[in-house]
Amino acid sequence: MNKKAGIRIAVTGSRGKSSIVRMLHEAFCCCEVNCRSRITGVIPRELSPYGENPILRSAGANVAELKWWLSMLPDDTEAVITENSAISPELQSVCPNLLLPTLTVLTNINPDHTALWGNDEESVLNAISGALPIKGSVILPRRLAERTDLLLLADRKKLTLYPVEENKEFKSHFAINIPLALKACELSGLNIEKALYAIKRLKPDIADSCLIKVGNAELAFAFSINDLQSTKDYFYSLKWIPGETTLIYNHRRDRWDRLKAFDEWISQAGWKKVCIIGDLPFLPRLFKYYKKVETFESMTDMITKAGRCFGCGNTVYGLPLAFKLALEDGTLKI
Repeated sequence: MNKKAGIRIAVTGSRGKSSIVRMLHEAFCCCEVNCRSRITGVIPRELSPYGENPILRSAGANVAELKWWLSMLPDDTEAVITENSAISPELQSVCPNLLLPTLTVLTNINPDHTALWGNDEESVLNAISGALPIKGSVILPRRLAERTDLLLLADRKKLTLYPVEENKEFKSHFAINIPLALKACELSGLNIEKALYAIKRLKPDIADSCLIKVGNAELAFAFSINDLQSTKDYFYSLKWIPGETTLIYNHRRDRWDRLKAFDEWISQAGWKKVCIIGDLPFLPRLFKYYKKVETFESMTDMITKAGRCFGCGNTVYGLPLAFKLALEDGTLKI
């Protein structure tokens, strides 16, 4: 790592990493700091003072990408911000070992990647604990900072904790993500008024949750949320009734643990109708919900007949994201 960049921030946790990296990058650029950032969510990208560029991969995601990216940073880079994109517990320490972060942001420990991380918060914290460097400075939600297991981890690793309160002025996940980002800005010496202005003006990312009109029907696009609790939180924030809503779950066979985590909610929440699209579900009792949807026309037909749909599961697989983008750029006209 080129330590000429005096500010080095790693963002780790289950959810919200890309969102917080984008907030921080916008804030640093607004405060005229030469910042380079990396997000690895829906579309891997490098963020620079001049815009965004995709990181083109010849194969799948690999932690070696971070080492390559850090080696390519310009010498005049003043701040570096990156997601910790490792999934395997054994690889969580790669990011802090390469970046040597001056700050680490821990977003949350919501259950996700349950095959590797387990299905409760205690297991997730244990699985990703390697992302918190010894003697590191960690910004995190106050709720997490008050957990006994996290306090024991902090004592063992000699961490300095900076607990952050939710701000209900901001809706949904922004209630905690924006305060986390602002704390990182404050500790990095940025002008907080400028930072908040930059964060508030930030446009939604390509796959952020939103409501989409599809003819006379409506689709709540929540495919990119991934974990069950955050998905539920978004659904209930809409004030929709399950019995009046069709659930669309986009399944991919290599994310079988996510489908397993969503299984009870899919089967027992009392939906008007359930449609599982993408790959055939591995659980036989879910076969009855499977619907083969392979074209924009069949996706449109499914949604318009349903009237009100809530989409979740996986976004960068099959039709959901391509469907959304086609609607937005006018390629698909309904």
